[in-house]
Amino acid sequence: MSDLRTTVEALFRGDAAAVLQFMTATPVVQDQRLGRLVGADEVTRWVQDSSAWLDTLKAKPTEVSVLTTDRRLVYELSLSIESEDGVVDLPYVMVADQSDDGFTEIRTYHSTWPYTKGHVFRPPPLAGRAGEPMNGTFQWYIDRISVADVQPVLDRFTDDGYVREPSGDRWKHQGPKELAAFYVHLVHAPRARFELGTCTVMGSTIAVEYAFAYGPVEFVGGVCIMEVDGDKIAAVRIADDVSA
Repeated sequence: MSDLRTTVEALFRGDAAAVLQFMTATPVVQDQRLGRLVGADEVTRWVQDSSAWLDTLKAKPTEVSVLTTDRRLVYELSLSIESEDGVVDLPYVMVADQSDDGFTEIRTYHSTWPYTKGHVFRPPPLAGRAGEPMNGTFQWYIDRISVADVQPVLDRFTDDGYVREPSGDRWKHQGPKELAAFYVHLVHAPRARFELGTCTVMGSTIAVEYAFAYGPVEFVGGVCIMEVDGDKIAAVRIADDVSA
């Protein structure tokens, strides 16, 4: 099985050969900043550019979660970076589809706002692909927030449950009062539209890639990682790059 930890380590040091050894003969990367890249030369460029970017941010990774199945790996990190606001965290998620020969495609998700105060509206990397069978709790959650049915969502969270926005822990909303303040804006906001893509489940953790649009904002790609406690929601962590 290919190793996303080793891939990320190689990305930090700019070692394209170490990344390519885990990928198939015609590798594909869909990167938040650089878009779609195909083939060894383009993946090499991605590794070199990403290494320089991470070095500029003085990024230091902390592992948050790892989901592993026969067909896919999801690696969730928190990057400590230097910004005009000081040292802040940048949620970063890497998703890799895999075959017996290695990774067939790697997709990255993160916000650019913590270090640019702007956004990159990337088209959904899974556009045109059929969605996978969805976890029931996650499907219920999306169905409710899509129609701004807020109270059932609030009731479904654990007492210390939280939502963390793509820009990191400074925008973490935990406990009933903070969750209510976060979700109540859905009542007045333009209705969100979702197209759900991959669904990766390991134990009590669910990772779903999606396309999201609302109001004038066209569909953009993202990933949401949900932790559940029985039939309750313990955490929702979002990684995309769209202004709320």
